[in-house]
Amino acid sequence: MTATAYELVLDWQASNRFAQLSGDFNPLHLDAEDARRMRFGTTVVHGMHLCLSLLENWCVGVGGRLRLVAVKGEFNRPVPSGRAVEVHLREQSPGRAAWMVRIGGQKACTLRVEYVEEPLQDSFPQATCVRYGTLTPGVCRIQAIGTVSGLKGKTPLMMDPELLEGLFPALAHGVHPDMVAMLLAATRVVGMECPGQAALFASFRMHAGETSGYIGAPEADFEVRQMDERIGQVALTLSGAGIEGGMEAFFSDPIVRQPCMAEIADRLGVLKFTNVHAWIIGGSRGLGETTAKIIAAGGGRVAIGYHLGERDARRVQTEIREYGGTCEIFRHNVLNPDGSPPWSGVEAMTHLFYFASPKILLNPWNRWQQERFDDYCSYYVRGFLETVIRNASHPDHVARGVKVFYPSTVFLDRQEPGVLEYIAAKAAGEVVCRGLGRDHPWIVCEAVRLEPLLTDQTASRTTGVEETLSHLLAVLQRYAVSPHGS
Repeated sequence: MTATAYELVLDWQASNRFAQLSGDFNPLHLDAEDARRMRFGTTVVHGMHLCLSLLENWCVGVGGRLRLVAVKGEFNRPVPSGRAVEVHLREQSPGRAAWMVRIGGQKACTLRVEYVEEPLQDSFPQATCVRYGTLTPGVCRIQAIGTVSGLKGKTPLMMDPELLEGLFPALAHGVHPDMVAMLLAATRVVGMECPGQAALFASFRMHAGETSGYIGAPEADFEVRQMDERIGQVALTLSGAGIEGGMEAFFSDPIVRQPCMAEIADRLGVLKFTNVHAWIIGGSRGLGETTAKIIAAGGGRVAIGYHLGERDARRVQTEIREYGGTCEIFRHNVLNPDGSPPWSGVEAMTHLFYFASPKILLNPWNRWQQERFDDYCSYYVRGFLETVIRNASHPDHVARGVKVFYPSTVFLDRQEPGVLEYIAAKAAGEVVCRGLGRDHPWIVCEAVRLEPLLTDQTASRTTGVEETLSHLLAVLQRYAVSPHGS
């Protein structure tokens, strides 16, 4: 019998193989560049991948053939790719088993099954409804909750036996393929169809009844049965191969669009930045993207630094250049500034804007989390300080001066619940700003306490693009001037 508690790690490579098996190619699980703009700021393990991994380990211990009568899973919090989780077998009795998965001491997932043990044979005696074959990447739909009422469709019960054997060898021989295929279809419908790209999988259930086999066509029918637009929740039914089931999911906040060059140019008026040559760390999205566009629209030159967001950086560069502006891009990792490529032409820099940030997570328990504080400090304190010293100490900078812009937060003036570690790290960053000006007199470091303006980090908290643009224009009008009057 399998151990009652053990550790499990599912990395990105395993997620990629699971996507090929299930057909759930949602970028939240596979694309680090896209996922950094989504709800959790990083790729996360498919919830169904986690559940099937629990069943795989269990089947190894059972060592026989199982007919799953009912399967129910709930997802409480995401599991980042490659992050270890603790698996606890909470119940093991004749015909029943249950698990709880914890990450960082908190519940991530629960799974319950009801089953009947069957004699071990060379092959499944029932006529399987599964069509064996490889699922190719399909379109990950971008749905809005107000548009999916009554949505229905079909999805094939198809899977690659070699992929199944490679990922879940015990499951492949111990559980009827129709039930496995239905579980795979559930993640595919949620992750690719509805909600699609915006999906946050909440729960699923499957029930095969009391018959000895599964009967039905080699495809499953799904339908949206209930919606709650107030909280962005959708409930779907799924039926096929004699199995009835359903899923619940939430719509996450959409990826935020920053204003385009034309919108910005219309708002600039007489504001000009012709004497500004700005290096913008974290300029491929969010406030950094908008800052780069404002300066370029005002006649300034910009260089956009990115770490993971090369596609976004090239998109912003193309938009600026097509509008007639000047923009270069460069790779820079604030967690390892010395290991990043040298900045070409950095001696011409007049301004350095620092927008690098990890995912900002709310802490609803409001208890101090040292690990989260350390993560914020690696960006807002150490990464900031090392980036500035390494790249703002050229002899031309010493002779001419350089202005450094550090975005702090108004939460230092009004305490905001759930972000204590974030506030503390920003406070430490402000102390670093003051020290930079004291120890390096040519550096004029401005720490500006910003409102929570519209970005992917604050999509559910703020009102819109217009307010963000107005606020940044006012800030840049004050701070984006050539240092020391040059």
